[in-house]
Amino acid sequence: MITLADISRPVARAATAVKAGARSFLGYDATKSTHRRKAPSGVLRSEDQEQTPSERAKLLSGSRDIARNFGIAGWALRKHMDYVSTFHFQPKCKDKRLNERLKSFVDWWGRPENFDVAGRHSLRRSIRMLERARSVDGDQLVVKIASGKVQFVEGDRVRTPYGGFPDGTPVTSVEHGVQCDWDQAGKAIRYAVCRRGRSNDFSTNAGSFFFERWVPTENATLHGYFDRIDQIRGVALMAPTINVFRDVYEGADYALAKMKVNQLFGLAIYRDKADMLGTKTEEEDRFVVDFGKGPQFFDLDKEDKAEFLESQSPSDQFQSFAATSIAMALKAFDIPYSFYAENFTNFSGQRQAWIQYDLSAYDKREENRILLINLLRWRLAIAIADGYFDGYGVTSVDDLPFDWMNAGIPWINPLQEVQADTQAVASAFTSRQRVCRSAGDDFFAIADEIKEENDYLLSLGLPTTVTPANVQITEVAGHAA
Repeated sequence: MITLADISRPVARAATAVKAGARSFLGYDATKSTHRRKAPSGVLRSEDQEQTPSERAKLLSGSRDIARNFGIAGWALRKHMDYVSTFHFQPKCKDKRLNERLKSFVDWWGRPENFDVAGRHSLRRSIRMLERARSVDGDQLVVKIASGKVQFVEGDRVRTPYGGFPDGTPVTSVEHGVQCDWDQAGKAIRYAVCRRGRSNDFSTNAGSFFFERWVPTENATLHGYFDRIDQIRGVALMAPTINVFRDVYEGADYALAKMKVNQLFGLAIYRDKADMLGTKTEEEDRFVVDFGKGPQFFDLDKEDKAEFLESQSPSDQFQSFAATSIAMALKAFDIPYSFYAENFTNFSGQRQAWIQYDLSAYDKREENRILLINLLRWRLAIAIADGYFDGYGVTSVDDLPFDWMNAGIPWINPLQEVQADTQAVASAFTSRQRVCRSAGDDFFAIADEIKEENDYLLSLGLPTTVTPANVQITEVAGHAA
């Protein structure tokens, strides 16, 4: 006889299973704790609170150390700087005389003694070092001095000093050396610049930081890498890849040490005879080997066997791991692996890799270009007030249009790429200006140079059409003769 209880029990079990299954499909799997992966902490903080001052110091120390000692990390930084921090000045005034005056001023200002308050670095070198600093340290303070020079303050010197501020500024209003107006969405007001204890100070002051001065935000720019909208201090571009670079660096050291040990090869001789230990016989003298005396001959018995002790070093597994790790580490800079291993891909693959990298480098490059524009506009305002452009009709910085052109990328296959650019211009898919800009050149400057060349050729009675014969030196030399 089937009772009501007999029916209700399996129904209840089925309902429970359905509910459990429904719960497994609710929400996001990434929020669930399993034995397979680390569960999210669930703690939500600002990016600046993700690290204490001491942890930030460790991060800076780690990134500087690997960039200083590991050649591949240093190469990645230099390659990154080549793409995003190399610019040349381009005046855009309609008056050619004013263009020359403006270019002359920028050349003068860019010299170390006129640009850097410490007189060490030129404008070109400073911009490269600035990019390196924000890639390794996270950010760097660019301070405009009243004299028209620029001071660069490394990121670790912008900090909240131990013991607070001498002027009584509340430490609670300062985040990693930046005083903020928390009623204005955390807007930066001024930066706390500290000085380091000098290296020749062998007291407890060595390695310490001491408050030096406040720098208002209107006189400085904290140039760094920012990923979150409310972030106050920058985080190093290479921060996510420090451990990967370190693993490869240390692994390469171990592999090299193992390889060196393997060069000290040994010879193992196996004997089946049960000779007494410690007893040297005439037969045993045959196995005293000295490879320093040249090739050796071994008179072995049937029971004897000789072989060299060796191991495969570095192993194929380590080489594969190192290559994969390097590829992962380079992604912190968005650098394709084919830039490191040039034989990794073919022409099409290399070109596609460069196109993708150029897109990823655009914003980084643009931030540096905007900084250069702002710095030069500030310096030109001082020059105008000093009368440098008197007689040229210049009354404000707006009368001096200019731009900073990023360095272009050399053609991978010049013939194919020039033909493609020519067809694109002929089809009105692009312009000469854009083609020249992609190569880091100014179309108008090139046009002026071509006109100058043509005028000179005409003055000599030479043809101006460009053919292989016309650009040969022998043709010009023959005409002059």
